[in-house]
Amino acid sequence: MAGPRLVWSRTDTRVQLADYLAGVARKIASEELNGRGDARLTALLRPYVAPSSCWADADSRVLAPPERPAPAARTECIRFVSQPP
Repeated sequence: MAGPRLVWSRTDTRVQLADYLAGVARKIASEELNGRGDARLTALLRPYVAPSSCWADADSRVLAPPERPAPAARTECIRFVSQPP
């Protein structure tokens, strides 16, 4: 790869797919953090959650895989958690 290249997101299916998958992952994580998670979906997401991410801190009930210790709480991390209706 020679380097990054800007593409028009409305016409590039790779960008659309990445955006869709990121939205699905965010929804699964939000549901888990709000106590409404599905254990099967959360288990599928775990391998893709970095131990240093916002979702893996101690206050967020550690979505990181159990074999990796969660990092210390990060106060600069903004959590995008949906509120119940």
